[in-house]
Parts: sequence; C-alpha cells; structure tokens
Amino acid sequence: MTSEQRARKDTDGAGDGAAVYRPRPVVLAIDDEPGVRESLRLILGDEFEVLEAADGAAALTILGARRVDVALLDVRMPGEPGSRVLPKILAIDESIPVILITADPHLRMAVDAMKAGAYHYLAKPFDVDEILGLVRQAAQQRGMERELHYLRAELDRAHGFDQLVGRHPRMVRLYEVIAQVSQTHATVLITAESGTGKELVARAIHNQSPRRAQPFVAVNLAAIPDSLLESELFGHEKGAFTGAYARKPGKFELAHGGTLFLDEVGSLRVDLQAKLLRALQEREIERLGGTRTIQVDVRVIAATNTDLRQAIRARTFREDLFYRLHVVPIGVPPLRERKSDLPDLAAHFLRKYAREFKKDVREPRVLLLLQPVPPQSPREIAPGLRPVARVATVRRRGAGQRMFSSRLAQPRTGAGHFGSASWTRKCGAVAQARGNARWRGVVCGARVC
Repeated sequence: MTSEQRARKDTDGAGDGAAVYRPRPVVLAIDDEPGVRESLRLILGDEFEVLEAADGAAALTILGARRVDVALLDVRMPGEPGSRVLPKILAIDESIPVILITADPHLRMAVDAMKAGAYHYLAKPFDVDEILGLVRQAAQQRGMERELHYLRAELDRAHGFDQLVGRHPRMVRLYEVIAQVSQTHATVLITAESGTGKELVARAIHNQSPRRAQPFVAVNLAAIPDSLLESELFGHEKGAFTGAYARKPGKFELAHGGTLFLDEVGSLRVDLQAKLLRALQEREIERLGGTRTIQVDVRVIAATNTDLRQAIRARTFREDLFYRLHVVPIGVPPLRERKSDLPDLAAHFLRKYAREFKKDVREPRVLLLLQPVPPQSPREIAPGLRPVARVATVRRRGAGQRMFSSRLAQPRTGAGHFGSASWTRKCGAVAQARGNARWRGVVCGARVC
C-alpha cells in the first residue's frame, strides 16, 4: 500500500463527518545493514512513513529536504559513527527525537546518549512492542511540539497586526517597519494625528518583539494632572507628599522587562523631561521622595500628535530628549490619505460590534454612509457602526435558516451634506430611527432593513 493510499484510507475512516487529512508521521531509519532497515520498515510501516538512509551523509541529505518526525540512528556504522552524526542531525532540527540503536546496551551508553541530546536508545535485537511504543511516544511528542509552535504563532499573529487594518501601500510599508524595529530594543517615536492608532502601532511592536511575554504599560501623559504625573511615572515613597500612605511603584517599574508607551509625550512638563531623559540614558529612576536609584530595563515607545521640532523652537520641549526619543521615527498615515482602506476599516468595526451583540451582520454597504465627506480617522468610524450592529434585524432565509442583515441604503435625495463631525450623529441616528413608526423618513443617510 502506497503512502497516498494510506493517507486516503485515514481520510475515509473519518466517518460521516467532515473528512480530515492527517499525514502519517515520518520515521527516518539510519543503519548500514539493509536487513535492519527492512525490519524497521516491516515493524513501523503500518503506522508510519519510513524513509531509509545507509549512512550519515544520506540521512543529512534527507533531513535537509524532507520533514522527519522521528529518527532511528545506529551507533556503529562504517565511516562516520552515529555519535558524530547525532549532533549534525540536531543542528538541522534541534527538536527532532533521535532514538539511538545499539548492540551494546550498557548504562554508560544510555547516559552518554542522553547527554548528547538523544531522545532514547534501543538495544538489538528489537522487541516489536518496545520499538513501536517508543516511536509512537516520540512521534506524539513531536506532534505536540508542532501544534504548540503553531498555536504560539497564531497567538502572535492575533495579537500582532490584526488591529491594524489596511492594505494601502503606506500601511504595508508601516507593517514592514514594525516587523523590522520590533526585533531591536531601540526607542521609537510615533508621530501621527489623533485617532489614527498610535497605541495600536506601539502594541504591534511590543507583541512582535522578544519582550512580548513581559508587560506592556500605556500612559497618556496628557490625561494625568501635573501634580500626579511624576508619581505616576516614577512612583513615590511612603510620606513623600500628603496622601502618600504607602509606597507606590511607578509605570517604569511596572513595565520592567517590557515596553512603556508614553502617549502625548509633547505635553510633558519641562522639569519631568529631564527625569525622563535620565531614565532613558542611565536606565535608572528615583521614586518621588526616595533616596536610592532603581535599575529598570524598559523599552520606551513615545507618541505625539504635535510637531516636536516646533516645540523645541518654542522652548517647550528639550532638544536632547527629542533626539533620545527620535531613534526610530514612525509615521502613521491619516485615513484621508488612504481612502481605499475605508471598506476594510468599516467591515472590521462592524464585525467587532457584531460579535459584541452576538449577531451575524452581513453586507455592510458602509461606503454609502461615508458620502459626501468621509471620516478623517478610524476613531470616527467606530461609534457610528456600533448602533448599526445593535439594531440589525433577523431575516429568514429558507426553512430553519436565520441571518442578520444590516443594509445601509443610499442617502435620500436632497439630504444635507454631512461633515466628518456629523458622521457619528448620522449613523447613530439609526438606533433612534428604528423606534420611530416613520423611521424611513428620517434623514440620517441610512436605513436598516
């Protein structure tokens, strides 16, 4: 029976449900004796795809061209012995289980094999049940490692770029820059207008970086009162000021080992800019009211929607701090410069709110709502689409089939022009319109049916 026939058999045996193709694990038998290789094929051939190699060089060639799940390696072979082939196999794929085959089953041999990185060892002559059980166990471990690697990759993908929506060339370039800078520890300065997704870019950099398992701490410097800003960033000691009843770690300490995102860095007071500069230069901070320095390992990503060079000329921002932050500058294009991304953004938010309200909202003809003046940033799209998903109604499609639909119709003739500020009011009016008996007459630019 060929490997294709066995795979087809495995697929056909899935029952009446959906057929699932499960490729058989691949075992590489490395032995200079044809009889031994044939025995291994007869023992393992029903459950595994067995490849053969007569020496180490042939085995390395196969490993470089094929996926192998388990390797069976003879210790004593003419030419290069198995003890020298083993590290070369692990150099190609360090996670592959290698089972050594030996005619000298001594304890010392087992210890040396494990130290060299072998999965286990087998003694000649073979016990059929022992070799089957050992290879099954090794193949199962290999499969679990592959699945874990896949799930981790999916998790990285899901927390990496999925919130950044757009296929415009400038967005594609942004993804490339994120992928490059995420592998470094360099400080990043994100410059973009409000609502364009500066924090999403910062999170994408963190989630793609080696620090992704460590904290991501975001701070909006413009939203914190000046009197509390130093304590929030650097922490304070007990009794440092009125109301400081206990020691409090700052954001730098909370982000130790990870990433600290400083949004609206241009609003930072000049005196605190000096402390931030010292933290970036020396990688150490001092709590408010404290007397000792604290070492911190933090990657700083800053963001601003203002022109910091203009702020330097106005003497409201330190030039030396600017160059400390401006190691890797990243610009996020505003929505008005990538209007081709409007359908993707609208569909993204509509799917998000459809999941929130547990509805399957389909056919989002949202572009008709964006006329004649489209929203200026992704932040303006989301609030308008939330009520659209909420009021989507159930429609029947054949016997027993249900579907939620939210069709947005062409604005009425003679409807007033809506600027970007009225985008939310226009689309949000759908919710009130649904409760009105004469809702079709409401001039909101849309209707839900």
